Amino acid sequence: MKKHLILDWSPILYGNLFGATSEVKKNNLVSVVDGKYNLDEYKDIVIFKIFEEISKLKNQFNLSQDDEIIIATDTPGDNGYWRKKVWEGYKAKRKSTRDDSDIQWDKAFKLFQEINETLDKCSSMKVISVPETEGDDIIFVLSKYFSDKNEETIIHSSDHDFWQTLMYPNVKFWRTTRTQGMENSEWCTLNECETKDEIQKHVIQGDPGDGFGHIKHYSRFSNDFLEVYPKMKGKEKEAYPKRFKIEKYFEDKHNKKAYNHPRFGYKSFKKSGKSVEDLLNENEIYRWNYEMNKKLALPEFIPVELRKKIIETYKTSNNKQNYGCLYQYLMKYNLFEVTSSIINL
Repeated sequence: MKKHLILDWSPILYGNLFGATSEVKKNNLVSVVDGKYNLDEYKDIVIFKIFEEISKLKNQFNLSQDDEIIIATDTPGDNGYWRKKVWEGYKAKRKSTRDDSDIQWDKAFKLFQEINETLDKCSSMKVISVPETEGDDIIFVLSKYFSDKNEETIIHSSDHDFWQTLMYPNVKFWRTTRTQGMENSEWCTLNECETKDEIQKHVIQGDPGDGFGHIKHYSRFSNDFLEVYPKMKGKEKEAYPKRFKIEKYFEDKHNKKAYNHPRFGYKSFKKSGKSVEDLLNENEIYRWNYEMNKKLALPEFIPVELRKKIIETYKTSNNKQNYGCLYQYLMKYNLFEVTSSIINL
């Protein structure tokens, strides 16, 4: 049975960048420019760590020459990812977090692009990039595609979301607890009942890291907001379509929260004995949030046209390894110690 190892690429890029930055910071190895570490002075460390990791991964999963490695990349379109059309707040806080960090992110993204283009051009790995899609989309679509062909898929990621793929035959999920290396990593196993419960939990509880909260969010204005706009009391449903703009505007202008998001947990919901329908019937906003969360969290809502593009991009990617090309790239950064492992790439 042919084996496909799909790498969730962004955590590998980011994890090794963070690891390299931590290393140079600890040892005072590079200069600081406007409060950020000069990436030009430690690009070689980042590249070394990334190449070393993917070489180890091929050995870890005992891939043969007939098997393949697929790199699932994040590729925003002109207006970001397709989920932005579903919810304006999707991953909206990521940029501000980057702005506050000590990493030169403009240079980092250029380096990531350089690495992707090099691997696509010089290695046998398939670098899948489709505008408006995230690595998650590529992994969901291709794991289902390979499963339907009775071929084995191994997903390598630190993202918990991929337990959803375990409902497909011949799919395995190796979940890393670190974005670098294999330490403390393990196969993720769930039976069908557990998987369905986790899916329901994800939709009801949301994913704050991706910018969408539990289903009771935006159902109550804060007292601070109502003091400024008392006429809005009880009009949360009317404001719902503009909730992101309202929240951002009020926080920017008054440095206070426009909404009072009630505390809510999936465990307490399960203990209550209520059905999902009982919960959704309590407030129409809960139902609206629930339907939105499904679109953001579940793979079946990936747009059909993007599914087709992902599969077509995979089918038309026929990469062949070019040792000379890889060697030249590594020598550009004086990475002699990595050249012995490029046979694995």
